[in-house]
Amino acid sequence: MLVYTDNRRLAARLLAEDLLGWESPTKLPEEIGALTERLFGRKPTLVAQASSQMWSHLFAVETAPESQYDALIDLSRQGVTLPDRLLCFAETGDHFHGFRDRPWSATAGNIHLSARFAPPEDLNDATIGLLALAAVSVVEAIDAIPGLESRAGIKWVNDILIEGAKVCGILAHTEALSDRVTAGIVGIGLNVETTPEVEATPFVPRVASLRDSYPGPGGCNRDTVFRTLLDTLARNYGRLIDGEYEGLLDRYRDRSIVIGREVAVCREEAGAEPNIVAQGCVTGLGNRLELLLDGVNEPINRGRLILDPAPRQ
Repeated sequence: MLVYTDNRRLAARLLAEDLLGWESPTKLPEEIGALTERLFGRKPTLVAQASSQMWSHLFAVETAPESQYDALIDLSRQGVTLPDRLLCFAETGDHFHGFRDRPWSATAGNIHLSARFAPPEDLNDATIGLLALAAVSVVEAIDAIPGLESRAGIKWVNDILIEGAKVCGILAHTEALSDRVTAGIVGIGLNVETTPEVEATPFVPRVASLRDSYPGPGGCNRDTVFRTLLDTLARNYGRLIDGEYEGLLDRYRDRSIVIGREVAVCREEAGAEPNIVAQGCVTGLGNRLELLLDGVNEPINRGRLILDPAPRQ
């Protein structure tokens, strides 16, 4: 894996590897040069080789001027072809966001990661597959932390909660050419060491970090969780391209915290007061993660979710 960074110590901490042979290249491949310009601006960029065989590139930025997830999507729309299994990490940054541009605080000590995949063959339901891949991978990475096993769950459709508090949000985007998915981008914001200040809403009443729930002394370490997350992402991506879509959905369902609970589904307008369009007990999740509600005839594939809402009048 090639590592590009503006902070050698940051890259070494993330990978737990004493990277040698750092160079400041004067010329980069066109597509990599376009990405480094977006991620680093005019700051000097260093590059070294890391030992990982699971990923092709890692871009580790101390302070990102923009959402790296947005930068990857924008470059792809401009026709820039980027490699498969490419990672972008930011220590902190500006203009990061969640679904539908809802603000996301990029706070030091947490994971702000975007991953680009270019599957070799067409994937059925690739957008849902990548979303499930990311959610399951985050849960499995949390499970690997002693004392946090089995405590994280998935709130439909893209949040990870521990004991009712949001610790992670996930984004997924796919690109297609002639009905064939050519690339997918996943964005993951995972609070590990720091709990950001976030105004409570009916959709996200509380936020937390993994350190808040960690039972032992010393708390969770961001860099250790980062490496575990890279392992689970790579393993589950391999399963996805090997055709194990159904198995991935089954693991998503197994860790769902909405099945069997009363929920209210609201319209997605940003900043609007909750506008409930459906309410009922969740009986299951369909093969494209549609929400199935008792007493509601049509599956629901979009909306914001309130857990355990007030009883219907």
